[in-house]
Amino acid sequence: MQYKIQNRICKARCFATRPSIKNRRNEVLPEFWNMFEVVIQFGAILVVVLLYFKQIWPITKKKENAIKETGVLSLFNKDIMILWAKILVACVPVAIIGIFLMRCLKNTFIIQFV
Repeated sequence: MQYKIQNRICKARCFATRPSIKNRRNEVLPEFWNMFEVVIQFGAILVVVLLYFKQIWPITKKKENAIKETGVLSLFNKDIMILWAKILVACVPVAIIGIFLMRCLKNTFIIQFV
């Protein structure tokens, strides 16, 4: 009898401490939505990287496509490194604009759940 009571108390404690995605009014918590958005974006980025891995991986064994014929730079494909340089240059203006307009964009695009 004592074992059954202790077992029920333990199960009740474990159930009470388990994190929930819903609050008392049966609404989904904002922390869950934040995590959900991150997981969805991570999955989308991972799929793109896996799909185009051969086209964006800069390390090569072919010396005719390398930046130099000897040394460490002989490992990198010249065309793909130029592509990565263009991508980084294209990200700079977007980052600058995002830093200056962050508050305005947050207030405009945040969806309020009712």
